[in-house]
Amino acid sequence: MTKKIALIDDSGPFRLMVQQLLELRQYEVTPFESAEQFFGAHQRVNLTRFDLIIVDINLPGMDGLSVLENLKTDPVSSPIPVLMVTGDPKKTKIRHAVQFGVSDFIGKPIDPSQFCERVERLLETPLSE
Repeated sequence: MTKKIALIDDSGPFRLMVQQLLELRQYEVTPFESAEQFFGAHQRVNLTRFDLIIVDINLPGMDGLSVLENLKTDPVSSPIPVLMVTGDPKKTKIRHAVQFGVSDFIGKPIDPSQFCERVERLLETPLSE
């Protein structure tokens, strides 16, 4: 069964690059340019259809930490692993992500092979009950 990934990032070139990297590995990627677009789409689509959510910390409007907090405080979406991507090295943001229950994070610019290894590792981890 094909693993499904939500990708939330406001950078079009980054979304395209990540989508191409992951689709080459046979993952189904649904890109979103904002948290609002992601949550708006999921009023129509079941959030639990995703096996992994990749989100940028720095988003216009609702930021990635707010996305993470919303996902992890909802019992329906809390088991879904979240990989945060950031070009912002501020330790306070990383600390907040850890407190909210982020599964992993990686800095921008990404190393494609390291990025794909982390995605694969997160997708191999069974969801907690």
